[in-house]
Amino acid sequence: MKLFQTISSIALVSAQAPPEPKNCADCIAFDNAYKDEVNKNPHLIDDYVNMLKKECASAGDLESICDTIAGGAFKKYLEKIYHEDSKQYCTEITMCQNSIVRFYQQDNPDCTACLNFMTDLRLIARYDPPHFAEIFDAIAKGICDETGKFESKICYHELKGHEENARKAIMNSNQQQVCVQLEYC
Repeated sequence: MKLFQTISSIALVSAQAPPEPKNCADCIAFDNAYKDEVNKNPHLIDDYVNMLKKECASAGDLESICDTIAGGAFKKYLEKIYHEDSKQYCTEITMCQNSIVRFYQQDNPDCTACLNFMTDLRLIARYDPPHFAEIFDAIAKGICDETGKFESKICYHELKGHEENARKAIMNSNQQQVCVQLEYC
């Protein structure tokens, strides 16, 4: 019985959202990997936009807002991220605090960075819903700000109502499949 309690407590300790220094380092590595991938394939941002456009047709009650986002805002947001400092971006989406960043070495920078970031995001979605809400809010706001002043409020209002769906999707995602689809692995 004591062995079971020990194993249970180890599992409980390991089953939690990662600490901020790891989140931050993984986010920065992921953002740098994103920039590397865009440099290797200048059409990658358009590929992502086209992926989103295809998904909009099956978005159900989100189809209208999905079309609005895919119609230009998503591309502008991805281009903004591409040109923005990694630390600044990761701070904006609350993966980093305004402090010194500790970098972790990566063996295969782009794929490993993607897998680490997606793992962090999945753990945050599962074990730290308030932090996931902050991340979702920052990304939704960033994307919707690219639609223009009037549409941005409508876009943000629509997306905000689907935060829980996004959290569940991230919790149930397969990080390897996501990183392969995003062309990092």
